[in-house]
Amino acid sequence: MYVSFFPTIVAGPISKAANLLPQFRSETNITRENVSKGIFLLITGILKKVLIADFIALNFVDRVFENPDLFTSFECLIAGYGAFLQLYFDFSGYTDIVRGMAYLFGFELEENFRKPFLANSVSEFWRRWHITLYTFLSENIFNPLSFALRRIGIIGIYISILVTFLISGIWHGANLTFIVWGLIHGLCIVFDTMFRNTRKKLVARVNERYFRWFEILITFHVIAFSFIIFKAPSLESAQTFIYKLFSEIKIAHIEKWLEYYFTPFLVMVIGLILAFLPERFYKSLYVKFAAIHWSLKASAFALVIIFVYQVLGTSTLPFVYIEF
Repeated sequence: MYVSFFPTIVAGPISKAANLLPQFRSETNITRENVSKGIFLLITGILKKVLIADFIALNFVDRVFENPDLFTSFECLIAGYGAFLQLYFDFSGYTDIVRGMAYLFGFELEENFRKPFLANSVSEFWRRWHITLYTFLSENIFNPLSFALRRIGIIGIYISILVTFLISGIWHGANLTFIVWGLIHGLCIVFDTMFRNTRKKLVARVNERYFRWFEILITFHVIAFSFIIFKAPSLESAQTFIYKLFSEIKIAHIEKWLEYYFTPFLVMVIGLILAFLPERFYKSLYVKFAAIHWSLKASAFALVIIFVYQVLGTSTLPFVYIEF
């Protein structure tokens, strides 16, 4: 039952047996609250996937990554941000859908994303992004490896971090882009670890709130840059993309691009705002949704399904993480 539980079998969340097996053994817990959570997560997951991830991928991002030579540096810049947004809304949308399914059957799956765009370091990013994979890697690779290398002290910790994220890259696929992506994240976390005390000293001297937002901004761009390599079909393509990214940006290019791609740009801006909104916004939205009559909940879900299949059904893409 554990290994064949269909919501998680394709792309996670990576649920522990300790979490799922007791739920299988106990009486099925289909409550009014679980059904409300399930429908709410299904609706948000479908909208994340179709209205944001697929829309910006099909209408702009995928075109640039397939042939970066044909696009301007500004277009590559926007596509780099778009790739990060696409991956987040695609995979977090998938997670919302499978968690929603599980709630409808009376089971609770682990949370897999916790506002990763608000991370103020790469280390914190991984505590917010694909949380169950990070936990799996920590418990099964990093912890035993760092314990085995404990005699060489902090160097053993650094080696363990790099090996863990190298394996994370290989886990995503047999492509050098994933290996480079994993090593970038590993090196950034080593950097976080090395300068942790320095950061604390800086925070003590400046406004903590402003400094945190500065860190969030830097972290966001580092992660977005790494996902350019992650999404590129090859290292050669990634090099071409990055070269175009740092070439001259002309105002004329911006004006022309907005003429042709205003709608995808608007969707990206909306997605960026939604990604940066605090958790309490979504919690208050759920509280309002849970309070309405069950017939309105069912109607809302039915309307979303009809909208997706009738209006956007021919332009949906497979979930990104299914290929890994």
